[in-house]
Amino acid sequence: MDFFLSLYEKVKSDVVCRYPESKRFVAEPSHDYSMKKLNDLRNNYIHFMPKRWLIELAVLPSVALNCLEVAKFLAFDSFTVIWHDVDLRNRAELSFAFVRTELIALE
Repeated sequence: MDFFLSLYEKVKSDVVCRYPESKRFVAEPSHDYSMKKLNDLRNNYIHFMPKRWLIELAVLPSVALNCLEVAKFLAFDSFTVIWHDVDLRNRAELSFAFVRTELIALE
């Protein structure tokens, strides 16, 4: 199993292009920042050390939206995921749309 940020770097490279129609993710600086922030938050949570946490809540919706864009790209636009069940794909698309709408409302 690879590290989270290493996997993210692979998604942005041609390594992810396994099929002729596959595409790599073209990241903006905000995506890179958000993925690093998510990784930092995850590491601090998983490797819990007793300490005081200060998380700026105003930043979290935009971080989550950027990370959601990466996940949505992988699921639907990269052409590396093959959906065999159309209903499952439709449910996933609706879920992504719902989460995006809720995050925008929080911003």
